[in-house]
Amino acid sequence: MILYLKQDALVRKYIEDNFDALVTKYQPKMVKMLQTSSQADAEAALAEIKAGADFAETTTKYGNGNYTGAEQLVYNTSTDVNSAVLTAINSYTAAGLMDAVVVNDEGTLYNVIEITSVDATAFKDTFIDTFASDDTMNSTALAYYVRKGNFTVYDEDVYNALSDSNPEYLDQ
Repeated sequence: MILYLKQDALVRKYIEDNFDALVTKYQPKMVKMLQTSSQADAEAALAEIKAGADFAETTTKYGNGNYTGAEQLVYNTSTDVNSAVLTAINSYTAAGLMDAVVVNDEGTLYNVIEITSVDATAFKDTFIDTFASDDTMNSTALAYYVRKGNFTVYDEDVYNALSDSNPEYLDQ
């Protein structure tokens, strides 16, 4: 347990120390999404939200249950968001409600999307929490610290094991 906590703290430190570079690379945004299988429902929901209706309540009324209307972090490599929706989100550089309904790749789901924040410093804790639990980020951070510490493996068996499981740790 202690080892896990130390590793988590190290990964969080890496993210914090490299925050600006990671934000530039991943272009994170906080968004609210509503998804429905009916274009008419999506258009009606968009109209209600534009008229001032609460996003979460409108999501409950029209949504298919995939999203709650609560804010969530989305970044340019998010795998839990349809690629057409992700492309639309990535095209926005300012906060605001998207003017049109966004259709998924298959043309079967319709999305109403509001970008609530593009300022990563405003949701820095959420960004760090999300990326600290990401396997790729963990591997990247730990490889960084291994290289920074000039970690050298002299034992051939250990070297071969690391070479198979974590080659990014080895600069030799």
